[in-house]
Amino acid sequence: MSVDEDRWVKAVDLEDLWEGELMPVTVDGEELIVVHLEGGHISAFLSSCPHQGTSLAEGYLEEDKLVCPAHLWEFDARSGAGVNPDNTCLAQRQVRIEDDVVWIGRSAGEAVGHSSTRSNG
Repeated sequence: MSVDEDRWVKAVDLEDLWEGELMPVTVDGEELIVVHLEGGHISAFLSSCPHQGTSLAEGYLEEDKLVCPAHLWEFDARSGAGVNPDNTCLAQRQVRIEDDVVWIGRSAGEAVGHSSTRSNG
């Protein structure tokens, strides 16, 4: 099965993202982080912490929690749900693994269309 590159963007080769790591990537001009948890689960989120916009690329994983480097806010690294505080969440992006590549779903309205010619005749 091939990946529809109109809907998905190659983010990183799986061999470059080890379990227990997070990696910043840019997809369609958006700064994201890709998280690879122990056991193989992979998630992707916008890199901006909802608290003050701090980049989560400098954050770290503590078991299954993603910790913001600025004020130590904690998020569930699988779902993006706030842990501390629990009334917030990260913006999550779709992830797909195919042929050992991590693909990220494009945001709504960002699908790349094929160019076409219109006639106004």
